Amino acid sequence: MRLGGLYLTLVFGVAPMRIVGLVGARALQGAGDTRTPMLLNGSVNLLNALLTVSLGLGLGPFPRLAIVGVGLATAISRTIEAGVVILAIWTPRVPLSLDPTWDPTIAKQVVSVSLPTFAEG
Repeated sequence: MRLGGLYLTLVFGVAPMRIVGLVGARALQGAGDTRTPMLLNGSVNLLNALLTVSLGLGLGPFPRLAIVGVGLATAISRTIEAGVVILAIWTPRVPLSLDPTWDPTIAKQVVSVSLPTFAEG
């Protein structure tokens, strides 16, 4: 239980990073850029797998951290995911911006699309 608690602490500690990564990827997809999120997600998942094996089993120069290493690998990869998604949104080639705007038509559309999911929860 103690090791599981350590793992969950690491994974839940970076939950905000995971949310940033998911929301950012969906924003890119919604703006019509489906390739960037796919490449970023695939790269981060590959990194997560490599770090999981390396830190969990202690391969190569990495220490053997067992379950803590698996949690640490997830924490590292999810933090990198959030960072690269934010960088992708900031690049001028992506039709998104982090500048706040207010459009009543879009706000109405967002509410009408998300309300059923919200009510379901």
